[in-house]
Amino acid sequence: MRKPLPYDPNKPEEFRNPATETERIYSAEEAEFLKAMDAYQRANDRSFPTCSEVLAVVRALGYRKTAAPGPLPIFRRHDYSGDKDEEARDEAEG
Repeated sequence: MRKPLPYDPNKPEEFRNPATETERIYSAEEAEFLKAMDAYQRANDRSFPTCSEVLAVVRALGYRKTAAPGPLPIFRRHDYSGDKDEEARDEAEG
């Protein structure tokens, strides 16, 4: 089991995910969403919010549907590792 990194609030690119108590590099959008979900769950005593509740939090963050639906994203394991060089190689390979 991987030991969590020590938390450093002065590093904005790192965020401790309250659901997993681990850290990784999150994009600004991901960190904003995780913080909003954590605040919602704590305020409403909801460990497992429904899809409707998650959608309500997303809308509260200001997200709106502005384009026609597209294909769903397919995430591979490295998509979560922060390895941008590997992502670039995958995109180049097609």
